[in-house]
Amino acid sequence: MSIVTRTGDNGDTGLYGAARVSKDHPRIAAIGCVDELNALLGIVLAEPDLPESLKNELEPLHHLLFRVGADLATPLDSPAKTHRVEDSHVAMLEERV
Repeated sequence: MSIVTRTGDNGDTGLYGAARVSKDHPRIAAIGCVDELNALLGIVLAEPDLPESLKNELEPLHHLLFRVGADLATPLDSPAKTHRVEDSHVAMLEERV
C-alpha cells in the first residue's frame, strides 16, 4: 500500500472541498494543534482507572474537537459540507471555563 500521492510537494496542502493553502498557513497550524490535543484526550480517556466523573467531562470535549478540526479543514465557501462549530458549543466551553 502506498502512502504517497505522487503529486509532488509544492509547499501546499488540500483542505476539505479541494481548496489548497500553504503548509505554513495558520489554519494548518490550528488543525495540527487540535489534532494533538484530541490525541492526548484520547489517551487520557483510554486510561482504565479514569474516574467516571472526569470521563463524563472530557468525552464531550473530545467529540467537539473532531468537529473543530473538520470545521477548520473546510473553508466557509467550500462545496463540501461539514458540521460547523455553533454558538451552543462556544457557550458550553465558556460554561466549563
